[in-house]
Amino acid sequence: MERAWPQDGWAPQAMAHQAHCAAYGAVFAVGALLFWLSESRPSLLPAWAPWDFSWPEYLAITLALLWFFRGLSLAPCEARLPVWRRVAFVLGLALIYAVLQTHFDYMAQHMFFLNRAQHVVIHHLGPMLIALGGAGEIGMNLNLYGYGGGWPMFHLALRASGQEVAVHRDAPSQFHPIHSDDIVATVPRLLDVASMPATVV
Repeated sequence: MERAWPQDGWAPQAMAHQAHCAAYGAVFAVGALLFWLSESRPSLLPAWAPWDFSWPEYLAITLALLWFFRGLSLAPCEARLPVWRRVAFVLGLALIYAVLQTHFDYMAQHMFFLNRAQHVVIHHLGPMLIALGGAGEIGMNLNLYGYGGGWPMFHLALRASGQEVAVHRDAPSQFHPIHSDDIVATVPRLLDVASMPATVV
């Protein structure tokens, strides 16, 4: 995997990390607002708003969208998904949201044919569109050593800007300074020089 290191200093990386944290905060703030409205002011909510708010369903959809677009932004231009696959992923999630977290869910509880349509979307159409979107490829950019240096790069950016990095108090916090691809690349050479019996130095 190619590593892309910033050419214009560490500040943009720290700002990106802060923006990512702010996005999580926004997700939870909107969820808390929808939960409060659905519990105390359900008559004020439009048809697209949750009929019976569910934190697991809300977080599954919103975090999937957040991670998808985050991974998409980290991928180099040549590795980004075509537009039709992005549309398929977003449409799949939107359909699942529509049948689970809108007033459609209320109607599906009282009309059998709508209940069947809801199950078709949940079990077949939505997952198929999500799979066509190829989110797994994009999700690879979110691992510890993804594009842009990953989590160690965020920590380095924080230290370069004078901020502290929180670590576990009751467990070691370790990062490998060598990229995993470089470690794997040494295996063929190690096998080439291996001998039987083993050479003792």
